[in-house]
Amino acid sequence: MLIKNKLILYKKMTNIFKLFFIFCSVVIYGQWVNIGLASKTVSKLSTNETLGIIYAVADEQLYKTNDFGQNWILKSINNHQIFEVCVDKVTGKVYLGTNNGIYRSDDNGENFLPINNGFPSSPIFPSIKKIIIKNDDIVIGTNAGIYKSSLDSINWTNVNNNLPLGEIKGLDWLNGNFYVALPSGIYKSTLNNNWETMSSLNVNGLAVQGNDLFLVKLGCSDFIYKSSDYGQTWSNISPNYSFCNALTVANKNNELLIGFYYGSAMSSTNNGMNWSSYNITPWTTILNFEKLNNFVLAGTEYYSHIANSGGVYYKFNSSLGLNEVNTANEKIFVYPNPSRNFVYIDNKNNEDEIIRIYNISGQLVNSFNSRDSKIMIDIRNLKEGAYIIKLEGKNGFRVQKFIKN
Repeated sequence: MLIKNKLILYKKMTNIFKLFFIFCSVVIYGQWVNIGLASKTVSKLSTNETLGIIYAVADEQLYKTNDFGQNWILKSINNHQIFEVCVDKVTGKVYLGTNNGIYRSDDNGENFLPINNGFPSSPIFPSIKKIIIKNDDIVIGTNAGIYKSSLDSINWTNVNNNLPLGEIKGLDWLNGNFYVALPSGIYKSTLNNNWETMSSLNVNGLAVQGNDLFLVKLGCSDFIYKSSDYGQTWSNISPNYSFCNALTVANKNNELLIGFYYGSAMSSTNNGMNWSSYNITPWTTILNFEKLNNFVLAGTEYYSHIANSGGVYYKFNSSLGLNEVNTANEKIFVYPNPSRNFVYIDNKNNEDEIIRIYNISGQLVNSFNSRDSKIMIDIRNLKEGAYIIKLEGKNGFRVQKFIKN
């Protein structure tokens, strides 16, 4: 009798665990969609929003896609290791940081030429880890310190006066000054290419939102700090969540995003006052964030012992349902995909649902209601490219990507 009762209790606990796992899986998986480069560590993303191009540094190589991840093209640059990619949002020029200097493309990433004028004369130029473009200047973080140049005529000037050496974890601009994040702290540029110490915290990342600075660091109860006086003083604004060890922080679409080691991410839409979970999958490590018009992109780390890790993910912004929770434990199957004339969806819910179609700029291009078990969608009037289908009913919403060719 005792054994029988234990078996019954075991079965009940197993069922409860299964329900809990399904619930967690739905919440975590429902909001993000992988768009490629799976099983690769995507350490950096940058975008040309006008042309809809995504550039990704994956396993120290450069990839690009102009169809929202349907096809990724590998671009080799003299067999160099690639560490950084940055698109000038005004001109569309693409800058690459490599293990042997910096390169630029004037034709949307098809061809790259070195722009290493001003670096110390050597067969091996510095490794470029960070690039930031602000106004008419470009500033780069290298293993030999910080260099600066005018965008009009590239000629690098060393601006390392009294700046400690160390791995550059962040580089940003606020109120006429550049800020650098090193393991030894935060430093602000001053006159005569000098640097002022603004924090001695061991920093992993740096971001600017409005007139506020944000930094992230290792730790469980003190992983994010904020400064509202240009780095003079810092306040611990870490929420009471079980996340630890922040790796990156970014401001995308006026949304503050934090990526964690083995802890996925968090989001704040009110300048760090309140936070919400921003998970992709269990044990996901987010290394960087980017935006493509109305979408947020995330580059993640690959672990051979964790299934489905690595790659690039996208998520809707708040205007398309970013903060909604997907309670529909079912994926949309859109076929044929790609398609030229019609696509079909098998709708097993047998309930009235709203079907919305968005382009990659986040614009709504079609919307209608249906309760058919097999939904046919006419896409003949759509331009070629990538689109998002969103089905929304009383039990939640589901999203999937398709390509019009």
